Amino acid sequence: MNVVFDLGAVLFDWAPARLVREHLPLHAPDETAAAALGR
Repeated sequence: MNVVFDLGAVLFDWAPARLVREHLPLHAPDETAAAALGR
């Protein structure tokens, strides 16, 4: 699920699995592991 917030000229793209993968690569090496951590 992608949720996009448009606050004027600033655009936020909420992608929790991607954020988990980027910040916890040892715990979430792929999309499936990241999604499991996000639950």
